[in-house]
Amino acid sequence: LFWALGAPHPATVVCPRVVSLTGDHPAVGSPPWRPSFPCVVKGDRGGEGSQTWAVHSPAELERVVRLLKGMEMAGQPGFVVQELIPGLERDLRVVKVGGWMDAYWRVNPGFHKNVARGGEIDRSSNPHLMERGRQAVEELCRRAGIEVAAFDLAFRPGEEEPLFLEINWTFGTKGMGAQRFREVFVEEVERWLTGHRG
Repeated sequence: LFWALGAPHPATVVCPRVVSLTGDHPAVGSPPWRPSFPCVVKGDRGGEGSQTWAVHSPAELERVVRLLKGMEMAGQPGFVVQELIPGLERDLRVVKVGGWMDAYWRVNPGFHKNVARGGEIDRSSNPHLMERGRQAVEELCRRAGIEVAAFDLAFRPGEEEPLFLEINWTFGTKGMGAQRFREVFVEEVERWLTGHRG
């Protein structure tokens, strides 16, 4: 979707199966590329960072490939290899539900920014960048027809153009509170239904 709509995002390679990265099948031969390090490897499933790894060396990549092979054998193929943006201490979570939108920073000096992994919520820093992120998400949603999703964005140090890291179709609600999310969801569904009744 990011490619199709020209949405800025880190350099990304989609791998439908492990063999597309390792080339260890006679019908595939050597893979056409090797990831440069450091990089990020993201499995196709999982949540709250459970299938997301920062990889800094070939040895670390081998360990992650073993995990990916296990997931593939269990019927969960597919992953992406993405550029690791250096120096990030925060990312921006933007939640969209119908016409309602919320945005907040997830701050953690470690690799994972997820609230479930120790990330702290910051709703006040860099409000102009938060607004840039909201605008980018609103435009992408308008063009793609997305009504409900949580978007993770990042800004390269010193830059003001947001990069889309991923779209979460199912997502945790710790950042906004589960009760508040339910209230907003019901309100937005009722608003949508009202607008579509004949």
